[in-house]
Amino acid sequence: MIFIPHARSLAEPLRRVALPLLLLSIYQLILIEFVNPHMAIVWWQLPLLPLLALLARRRRIAPPVAIAYGLIQLYLLSEPAVGWGVVIWFYLPGLLWLVHACPRPRALLGYGLWTGWMIAMGIYAWLWRAMASFWEIPLLHALPIFALVVVLIGFQMALIFPLVRLAGGRLPFIPIAVGAVIIHAAVEFWMPLPFPIDVALAFSNLPLLL
Repeated sequence: MIFIPHARSLAEPLRRVALPLLLLSIYQLILIEFVNPHMAIVWWQLPLLPLLALLARRRRIAPPVAIAYGLIQLYLLSEPAVGWGVVIWFYLPGLLWLVHACPRPRALLGYGLWTGWMIAMGIYAWLWRAMASFWEIPLLHALPIFALVVVLIGFQMALIFPLVRLAGGRLPFIPIAVGAVIIHAAVEFWMPLPFPIDVALAFSNLPLLL
């Protein structure tokens, strides 16, 4: 198995974490600028997953980088605008893997923030141009406002990661998988900062599952 190393082995050198995260973030920003007006950017991000898996297997990048990037793509695929809602079932196992495997709370929070920011940028990529058009201001002037929205949503998403870790360590009588679902739903529905990113939207036609 590629992505089940011992937790201590995940204390990777910074270059195996920071540089890949930075390059992947820049790539997504480029897609938002040039691709998003025409099609969903997730279709241009998915082809990177096999490459990231190979790099993680060869220890060129930290394995959690590939897992976190995969979580982002699953979330973007599940949003109603794309329509592949069923794949969100595979999001929580990856989230649980990161929570279990990250050796330090700071690393867990870092992956949570990056994952949240990338998800927010992907889902609300349209918001940047919409704000510029609505307020009749240049795109560059709307960028700081868009960045603020992304940061706020990123913090909301990142909160899920340490809460799941806390529930798993402090509440052993609650199965961690069930606890993760409860925490995810609670944070998304009860803490919309400033917009909710509801996983449940993917199952809006299946109220029994909700």
